[in-house]
Amino acid sequence: MIIDRKVERYVQEVTEYLPGRMRGEAEHELTELLLDLIRDHANGKEPDILDARAVIDEMGSPELMAMSYLETKGETKTEASPFTEGLDALGDALNLDPLTLGKMNRMVTVMLMIFSVLAVVLVGFGIVALSTHAITNVLPIFLGCVLGLVAVAGRSVLARQA
Repeated sequence: MIIDRKVERYVQEVTEYLPGRMRGEAEHELTELLLDLIRDHANGKEPDILDARAVIDEMGSPELMAMSYLETKGETKTEASPFTEGLDALGDALNLDPLTLGKMNRMVTVMLMIFSVLAVVLVGFGIVALSTHAITNVLPIFLGCVLGLVAVAGRSVLARQA
């Protein structure tokens, strides 16, 4: 069980760097490969967590494994969308590899989650403050709505990308 969780965690980290359309296949292939390698590393005995750690350490960082998987499949870029085309143009201008672009994509996803939380907080604060007459303008509600719209629009663009 503990070996399965370690493998699952590593595979999840690797697939976060892959385009959405490749993740299911990659997850299955990488899980099978890792479990086979762990069994081989155990040399006929029951595999333990030390075998799993050794194999995963040999595989390298999730970023490198994702890059290796992309190269194996002949992929260098994700599906085109306005968002990815902009990232690709930025990557070409800055001479960035696809893995770095994947990291940028993850960073944008985190920023959109933060925008969502801020939107809820601002709208909630604005409603409470207005109802208790602590403030007389609707600026917090307006800013919350704007952040919420940015977060929803950004997530829809990212969803189309996957």
